[in-house]
Amino acid sequence: MKPVLTALCISILALPVCAQIALSPMQALQAPINHVIGILTDPRFEDSATAQDQQREIRKHVDKIFDFKGISRLAVGRYWKRFTPQERATFTALFSELLRRSYISKIQGEFRNEEVAYLEEIKRSVDRYVIKTEIIRATMKIPVDYSMRLKDGHWRVYDVKVEGVSLVKNYRSQFSKILMRGSPETLIKRIEKKVDRLKDAEE
Repeated sequence: MKPVLTALCISILALPVCAQIALSPMQALQAPINHVIGILTDPRFEDSATAQDQQREIRKHVDKIFDFKGISRLAVGRYWKRFTPQERATFTALFSELLRRSYISKIQGEFRNEEVAYLEEIKRSVDRYVIKTEIIRATMKIPVDYSMRLKDGHWRVYDVKVEGVSLVKNYRSQFSKILMRGSPETLIKRIEKKVDRLKDAEE
């Protein structure tokens, strides 16, 4: 998936439960994205020495909008039933960390004052919507669709499509190849190694 595009998919702001329910799915998505863009353009973080501080500011809000548990299960697909409860918990924690670190890193490294246009809110069911947006660059517009569902009183993102490419399906394709031949433990170890590499790169 494209760097900045996937990165912008994790722009988040924590909102109270009552506010979340009162907001439409599009409003619940728009406020966080605008907030994180504000963090990215904040003069306090212009110096590269403040990169980790900026990362922490963004990271605070990630779990408030993304349904990482749901994304983890969808990314594994039919192989989820092969995971023990402990393996599910471990995989979800590691995969969530992989998504957080990789996307925030791309946001910080490649954001160039792009604007986001909110185009349409499509109802799929009572508690599921698709929010169609565009990332506007100087020479192009890039479509980004957010699949959202109401969970525990919050609208949460459970998939993102960038130029028609699904985040969940992309990972499911990769994970299926591993799980066809290996065990859940094999996949968990691979994810763990990727997370460790990201941590090393940030130090």
